[in-house]
Amino acid sequence: MFIHTLLTICVSFTTLTATPWNISLTAQQRRTIFQNRDKILDIKENYWNNRRYYSKLEPILEVTKQQKILVLKQFGFFFSELPPQVPTGFVFNGTEFRDGVGTETVSGVPVCPPVSSYEDIHFVVNDQDEVLQMIEIDSLGQWVLDESCQSPIGTLVNSICIERQRLVDAIVFNVETEVIDSQQIKVVSCSAEDVSSVP
Repeated sequence: MFIHTLLTICVSFTTLTATPWNISLTAQQRRTIFQNRDKILDIKENYWNNRRYYSKLEPILEVTKQQKILVLKQFGFFFSELPPQVPTGFVFNGTEFRDGVGTETVSGVPVCPPVSSYEDIHFVVNDQDEVLQMIEIDSLGQWVLDESCQSPIGTLVNSICIERQRLVDAIVFNVETEVIDSQQIKVVSCSAEDVSSVP
């Protein structure tokens, strides 16, 4: 029974990840994209220079009633009214982080502790640098863990702290391909780098 259940879960996950899934936009949504093409081009060309500003711009598209039903049926688990709590301790990119209110003993000193918060962001880019608008459904949003480094210098000798891009899954309007789709979006995390071998 256990093996059958495990096999069913694995097959279901493989089918979900292998099956293309997207929803075409309405004619009105496509017109809205066309009317905002200058804004979209500006985001595409300058996103990483001013990421925080673009991520908070007002959305240009709204989901229709039918699109809401389809998105929630397939990907309802992506959405919630409130963000999760920022963990008090976790290992991320190989660096242990624990905030100041954690009460458990820390086994090691964090090399590059990040400043972490969950953000309800609007505009992002994917791994191909296409402009995406995050989907919000009524009061439900998608919450992305955003990080910055507390310091550029790591706590270990010959270590520096840098912000790197990582990919997370999200449900979005792809305003370049004009579909609602599940995509991997680029977000920022803090990680350590050893510079002892740098000349």
